[in-house]
Amino acid sequence: MPTSKSSVSMLTKFSMTLLAASLGACATVAPPASPSAAAEATKAPATPTAGAASAAATGPAAANASGPRPAAAATPPAAAPGAPPPPRPFADVIKDAKEDKGFFTTWHKDDKVWIEIPESMWDRPFFFSVNVTNAIGDAGIFGNQMGGYLATGRGSYMASFRKFGTQGVQMIARNTAFTAAEKTPAKAMLERAFSDSLIGTAAIVSAPHPERKSVLIEANTLLINDFPSAASRLEQAYRQPYAFDRANSSIERAKNNDAETGFNIRAHYNLAKVVLPPPVPNPSAPPSRLPTTLPDVRSMFFGFYYGFSKLPEQPMRPRLSDPRVGYFSTAVADYSNPDLRDPRARHIHRWRLEKKDPASAMSEPKEPIVFWLDKNVPVKYREIVTAGILEWNKAYEKIGFKNAIVVKQQADDADFDTSSTRHASIRWVAGRGIQFGARGPSKVDPRTGEILDADIEMNEDLTRVYNARQSEDPPRPTTFDRMFFNSTEFCSYAGSKLNETALALDLLVARGDFEYGSAEAEKFVMDAVKDITTHEVGHTLGLRHNFRASTSITPEQLRDSKFGADVGISSSVMDYNALNIATKDEKQGQYSMITVGPYDIWAVEYGYQQTTPQTEQAALEKTLARATEPLLAYATDEDAGFGSLVEGIDPEVNRGDLGNDPLGFYEKRFSVARELWDRWQNKPLPNGAQYEQLRRNFERGFNMVSQVSELTAKYVGGVTVLRDVAGTGRQPLTPIAADKQRRALNLLTKNLFEVDSFKFRPDFVGKLTIDPDSRFDSFDDDFGLGGIPSVDYSVSNRILGIQRGALGQLMRDSVAARVINAPERLADASKAFTVAELYSTLQRAVWSELSSASAAISPMRRNLQREHVRMMAQAVANPSPRTPADARALQREFAIDLLGKLRTAGAKKGLTIENRAHISESIALLDAALKAQVTKALG
Repeated sequence: MPTSKSSVSMLTKFSMTLLAASLGACATVAPPASPSAAAEATKAPATPTAGAASAAATGPAAANASGPRPAAAATPPAAAPGAPPPPRPFADVIKDAKEDKGFFTTWHKDDKVWIEIPESMWDRPFFFSVNVTNAIGDAGIFGNQMGGYLATGRGSYMASFRKFGTQGVQMIARNTAFTAAEKTPAKAMLERAFSDSLIGTAAIVSAPHPERKSVLIEANTLLINDFPSAASRLEQAYRQPYAFDRANSSIERAKNNDAETGFNIRAHYNLAKVVLPPPVPNPSAPPSRLPTTLPDVRSMFFGFYYGFSKLPEQPMRPRLSDPRVGYFSTAVADYSNPDLRDPRARHIHRWRLEKKDPASAMSEPKEPIVFWLDKNVPVKYREIVTAGILEWNKAYEKIGFKNAIVVKQQADDADFDTSSTRHASIRWVAGRGIQFGARGPSKVDPRTGEILDADIEMNEDLTRVYNARQSEDPPRPTTFDRMFFNSTEFCSYAGSKLNETALALDLLVARGDFEYGSAEAEKFVMDAVKDITTHEVGHTLGLRHNFRASTSITPEQLRDSKFGADVGISSSVMDYNALNIATKDEKQGQYSMITVGPYDIWAVEYGYQQTTPQTEQAALEKTLARATEPLLAYATDEDAGFGSLVEGIDPEVNRGDLGNDPLGFYEKRFSVARELWDRWQNKPLPNGAQYEQLRRNFERGFNMVSQVSELTAKYVGGVTVLRDVAGTGRQPLTPIAADKQRRALNLLTKNLFEVDSFKFRPDFVGKLTIDPDSRFDSFDDDFGLGGIPSVDYSVSNRILGIQRGALGQLMRDSVAARVINAPERLADASKAFTVAELYSTLQRAVWSELSSASAAISPMRRNLQREHVRMMAQAVANPSPRTPADARALQREFAIDLLGKLRTAGAKKGLTIENRAHISESIALLDAALKAQVTKALG
């Protein structure tokens, strides 16, 4: 999830304010004496004082060094009266310590590790990266994760060591977002305008080496702290005052080579006092809760990997991003040229890939992109995961690279950690309630966008698709969902693909197309795993999502298995491509996207084609000239929308659609969901089977209907948004044609708002229970968020939730505004869809019983009608300032019309007491809303 990193999310800005809270242990050596002292470790880093330096320099006597013996040092001069004692001689500090040469030479003795800082490395930038190797497997806090997905939101920095005072060292995160040429007025301006950040402190504990002039600092002091702000993340997740416990934390391992010095930290966090929920819940305050995966909730260990590595000696020539092709990018504002309209340049993220033989049409690279399969990847899936990675070589071959990507398998007894910066990798992740199926983040040189490391995390649930335990209750968002959804790296493709694959597998088995565990079923699952792998690898190559790609393939091509295998069921594997499930009377094509598509090949051409500074602009312009070709169309996350954060207004830019007739695809999806329900309603369970599988498949069908309803509703008030530049002859903003909006609205009323939209057999509904054991041992992380899962299941409430979502989406002020404003962009305004048609269609469908002779209304229909009248009354009595005036007037008009029909229906004889009460309540609500509106207008 792997999105543009050109701007910092609100979450990251907030999280960076917490950074100082993670460094308190950096300037102190003594462990905390009590829980309150442990809490002090989360305070801002203290300035290393002379006394602190002296304390850090006094360590236990050492014995017997291995390796080369350092040269003897002269006796240091005596300290002046009142001054701190000078550091001890270099040789005395590391006496009997073991030397490990590398990027930074380290010295080890017992539980102490020293870092030797050469004279040449003061103020010289290096790459500092953070990975979470071990965690608690709960509430979004998982091990095997790249980067700072805890509280800081950052996973890497361009850093440097800076001398501070006479005996202090600061590790500084360089501010790389703003730059200017050295020794210029602009450079002097920037130094005063924008700040670097302090990310660690330590004291110099040795005199300079008599020959090398290098000095020693304690790695324990620098690194054993809450740098990733895990305590803050734990407090956010559980509302409990977890604190970093320095006394029980340690450096477990230090590894060294010429390119990287790495440290594995075992960090302990404790909870001195458990905060219990109040006897009377406070609805306005999130409740405290406790982890579900620990033997004792008061104690947990995290593993962090800190990597110090070389930055490229020669920075890679950056390549500028373009909005017509989707790459992650890093924005750098260069103030060297005051004549530029915008000083910001966005550098795309890409690996350094150069031909061995530049003159050859096809050449192997000097250094290939190497992906390591971690030894924790299940043996069964290594072959298909490898195939998913190597699929991208098809794209690189088009620009003259042979074997641009290679895959290596980490041996079971390998001594290296794939968390290191030197190993791009794929590894399996386990945990309770993981909300992502896979994710492919990367780390880059902030100066140029060169990708230096990438680690793909695959949820181990991918291997359990036959028994996928999707929640038998409607899903609820977790803290982690909300936190990570704010990130530009959000990617939920694998999670949605897993659930969809499980649904499709159950449906296809029920149809008799194949059996569980058969060769056909295995291929079906393996194709889905390959699709997910190739998608996530695309992120690690620099590519963003392309959510317009799925609409480039015709229905006829989707039914052609050979076309699907050779070209794809979409023009890009970077879309959230839905499974290509035919209806029961259709020819079945290729199920999954198992190849890179035409857009992917073109995008790789833009990012990785070989150019010189003289030929680059012309070459890229030639590539971009093809951007209007249908198979190369591009749109990404912010175009599709981010829930309530960003509204997606283009109905053909979506997650989870397929084909160039999306409305036809949604109609098929409604049909597939009903087929799933019908088959399981009529399928007898074998003796001894659990009823939970009925509820699980029932819920899967509702999830499909919910997703399709949301996507269908986007057509009403929708606008086609193209990422074009002038000269293409196309309008960048075009309202969706009225007949398509009308078709979408009719599709929704038929499947959601009509009397017969939902019908289920009572004997089937009576079987919708859950596994009793799962109530207390659930992998859905319900405890503390929504209580223990209920055995009971309200079908009407589940249906109402979907109806409410669709109705609310259609009645949004923003939808009304776009419908009202659409004629401004149309040559013939008379052909525009209108708000009056929208409101009248909804009212007719929701209240259709009022025109019947008996006005009999079922309980499920009364639920929908209450929701509609509530929204209408709210809009009339308390309109938003954003409500267009015409929409407000129409809402009042339709409220008056409905009020009259309700009064007529209420006078009919033979009404049940429930229906009479329902109609009377609706009349009272609308009457009060209309009177309130008049009072406001007069006041």
